[in-house]
Amino acid sequence: MASRLAAAAIAMTMGSCRPSVDIRPGDIRTYTAPRSTPAVAAEAPAPQRSATLRYDLPEGWVDTGASGMRLATIRTTAASADPAEVGEITIVPASGTLESNATRWQEQLTPQADPVKVARAIAAVEKVDVDGVESSILLLLDDATENQQAILAAVIPVDEASALFVKFKGAAGLAHRLREPFTAFVRSIRWK
Repeated sequence: MASRLAAAAIAMTMGSCRPSVDIRPGDIRTYTAPRSTPAVAAEAPAPQRSATLRYDLPEGWVDTGASGMRLATIRTTAASADPAEVGEITIVPASGTLESNATRWQEQLTPQADPVKVARAIAAVEKVDVDGVESSILLLLDDATENQQAILAAVIPVDEASALFVKFKGAAGLAHRLREPFTAFVRSIRWK
C-alpha cells in the first residue's frame, strides 16, 4: 500500500513539473536579461587600492605586489637559505575595533582564545605615529611550547569606520626578530 502511495506521489510531482510549452529537439531559444548593478556592500567603506599607498622597505624585504583584498604583500627576506626566516606581511583594508580584530587574530592561533590573554596583548600595544595618525602594533602568541606561532599586527585607522591592517603570521621567533623592522615599515606607510 505504501509503495503505491509513493508511486502516485512521484507521478503527480513529475506531472506538475512539465513545462507549459512543448520543447522539441533542435529548438533554439534565446533570452535577454538586463544587466544588474553590483550590490553595494553593507560594511563600512574601506580604503581602496591606490597608487598613493607608499612605504619604505627594510633592507632585504621585497614587495611582491597586490592581489585580491591585499593592497600589498611583502616578503621579509629577498632570498634566504633558511625557509624559516622567510616571512610574509600583508596590508589589507578592513573595519572593526582593535579589540575585535585582536580577538579574531588570537583565535586564528588558539581556537577559543582566552579573553584575558587578548586583554593583556592589547594592554601591551605599542603606539606609533603613521602618517600623522596614532596607530597600534600588537603581538599575539599561541599556547604552544614548541613551534610557537605568532601574529604581529598593526592597526592604522584611516577614518572612523575603516583601517589598514598590516599583519605577519608565522613562527614566534621570527615575529620577535621582525619586530623592529616591522615597526619601522609600519611607520613609513603613507596614503594621504
